[in-house]
Amino acid sequence: MGKEKVNFDELINLIDLGIDNKPHNFMEFCINAGYPPPFPLQIKWVDDLIIKADYTRLFLGARAYGKTDYITICGSAWKIFNNPKTTIMIFCKTQGRGNGILKAIIECLEKNGVKLKKKSASEIRTIENFGKQPTISILSMGSSSIRGNHPELIIMDDPITPEDTSEATRKRVKKVYSECISLTPNILIIGQPVHKMDLYMELCDCIPTTRAKWGTIKELDKDLNELRMKGIDDATIQANYFLTITDSGRLPFTNCEVVDYFPMKNVAQAFIDPAKEGEDYTALTIATQHFENLIVLGFAFNKSWDSALPEIISLFKSFNVYKLGFETNGVGEFPLKYIRGQLKQNNLNIKVVGMNNTENKHKRIMTAGNSNFTPYIKFSKVKPSNRLFTANKLYIEYCKNYEYNVKVDDAPDSLAS
Repeated sequence: MGKEKVNFDELINLIDLGIDNKPHNFMEFCINAGYPPPFPLQIKWVDDLIIKADYTRLFLGARAYGKTDYITICGSAWKIFNNPKTTIMIFCKTQGRGNGILKAIIECLEKNGVKLKKKSASEIRTIENFGKQPTISILSMGSSSIRGNHPELIIMDDPITPEDTSEATRKRVKKVYSECISLTPNILIIGQPVHKMDLYMELCDCIPTTRAKWGTIKELDKDLNELRMKGIDDATIQANYFLTITDSGRLPFTNCEVVDYFPMKNVAQAFIDPAKEGEDYTALTIATQHFENLIVLGFAFNKSWDSALPEIISLFKSFNVYKLGFETNGVGEFPLKYIRGQLKQNNLNIKVVGMNNTENKHKRIMTAGNSNFTPYIKFSKVKPSNRLFTANKLYIEYCKNYEYNVKVDDAPDSLAS
C-alpha cells in the first residue's frame, strides 16, 4: 500500500481535537455528545437552572424546545463533568423513560471523557464519588424508595403528562414533590401544564418560574396553522405551546365566581345529597336568584345526613328556604318523613320532595355546568369566624374542582340536582 500524505496543520488539529478533546463550554460539550449546538437561550437555561440555582424552581417550556435533551440530559451531564462528586436524583413518570434518560446521560459523559466506575439501568457513579449517594439515580413517580436519599439536586422531568391527568396521578405527583422537599431544597421541576389542578399550575405562582412559550426560540417553533390543519384542537395548542389551560370542560364550575354575600330576604330552594353513616359527605345546596345570577350557598358535612340535620335546619331558618329536595337513592322514603317531622317541630313550613335520580350523574353535573349557565353561578362564602366555614369551604372546592371520575362528587351533585 502506498503511503498517504498527511497535512501537518491537519495533524496538529487532530492532536488538539482528538480523543482528549475536553470541552471548554456547554456548547462544545453538547457537540461532543452528538447533539446539535444549543441555542443561546438553552445554554442560559442550563446555566441558570442546573449550574447556579440551589432553590426550588419550575421550568415550563413549549413542545420541541429541548427541555429533556438539553436541560435534564445534557445539563445534568455537564454539571457532573464540572463536578464529578455531584449527586442528582431524577424523577420521571415511568421507570422506562427514566432509564432512557440515564442511558443518554451516560453517552454524554463518556463521549466527553468522563469515566464511570458503576453503570446500571437506574444509577451511575463516577470514580471520584465515594459517598453513599449515587452520582445519578433514576426513580419513577411510583417509587417507594425516596426516603434515605440525600442528593444535591433533584430533577422532576415531565412528572405528569397529557396521557394521564387523573386525580390519582396528580395526587401521587404532589406527594412525591412533598417528599422531595424533605430531601433537599434544590429541586427543579420541568414540564408543561396539562391540567388546571396539576403540580405545575399549583406551583407556578408560588415558586420562581421560567416560562418559555411559543415564540421564545423562533427557530424551534412549530407551525401552529399546520397543527390546526392536522386536527389539533386549540386547547391542546394553548397548553403545549402557550403554557395555559383553557379547556374548562373537564372542570365545569372552575371559573364560577366566589362572592361574600347572599340575598337574605329572597326566598331560596335547597337540596340535600345525603351521606349514609358518614361514608361520604352530606352536601347541602341553598340557592336563590339575584337579578340574573344564581347565588349558591353550599356546605359539605363529613357526616351522615341525620347527624348534620341540626345545622341544616338552622341554616333553613336563616336563609328563608321554602322548598327542599332530597336524593332518595339508596335511602328510601324514611328521611323525608323524618325531616318533615323535624321541620314541623321547628315551626318551619318547608315543602320536602324526594328525588330518585336515575340518569348518569356525570352527565347531570356537566349539564348544570354548561358554559351558558356557569357565568351566572356565584358561590357564596361565609366568614372564617363562622362555625360552618370549613364545610362551606369544602363545598366550594369540591364544586370548582369537579371533573369526571373525581373521588368526592357530592357537592356538585347537590348543586346540579
